[in-house]
Amino acid sequence: MKITSRFISSLICLSVVLLIHYTNQVFAIDGNGRSIYFSLTTSKNKEIKGYVVISDYIDIYDSINDKRESLNIIEALNGRLKLLDILKLNCSNHGRDSLLFYKDRLRYDYISTEGITSHKDYVFDYDIEYAVVFNEIKSARVISSDSVKYGFFIYNNINNTDSVWFKKKPVDTFKAGGYFCSHEIFIHVDSKEVESVLRQLDTLNKRQEEFYTKPFEEQIQYDEMYHEELKKLQGQKVVIVSGCSC
Repeated sequence: MKITSRFISSLICLSVVLLIHYTNQVFAIDGNGRSIYFSLTTSKNKEIKGYVVISDYIDIYDSINDKRESLNIIEALNGRLKLLDILKLNCSNHGRDSLLFYKDRLRYDYISTEGITSHKDYVFDYDIEYAVVFNEIKSARVISSDSVKYGFFIYNNINNTDSVWFKKKPVDTFKAGGYFCSHEIFIHVDSKEVESVLRQLDTLNKRQEEFYTKPFEEQIQYDEMYHEELKKLQGQKVVIVSGCSC
């Protein structure tokens, strides 16, 4: 698994937070999206299957009326636009002429305690990112589609071969939360190393109120303290589901 697929959400969040703080810009990265499993055919009649994650809504420019329209992806796929059109629009809106996608996906099912009541939830994780230029794509179709929450990701490195243990019910769970990112730790096999990190995280949890009144730079440092402890859990039989918002 590529390490950027674990940390990209938190890094983007902290970068955007810094940009908002120093330039007074307003951004929104929370919301829902779609994880689409697709099949495309290249100009050389080669079939490529993979996954792409896009927003539930996509902006379309109406040149006749000189205005932008926000289209729901599911409604668009049911008649107005083809998948290839949506992928091109999504990439052009981000200044790209190539489709970035993943060839493999991992799903982790868990009971989340985020919110008022506990509930069943899931999160996807992806492998190395690939790219294909749109000029080489002849057609594309949807194989399946799942709803996803933006800003949520698996923090630590796990892969499908680890399913022998992460498919089993965790023996314990632990919640840790910094200023910008929160983490649910699902412990499938306990160890002295895990217990040591949890004690440090518990100490950080108790300092939350202290950092809420600190300057912005110190609030960023508070989240970095969590990251330093969470990195120590790499290689342990735990799954860390993290969520970052700005």
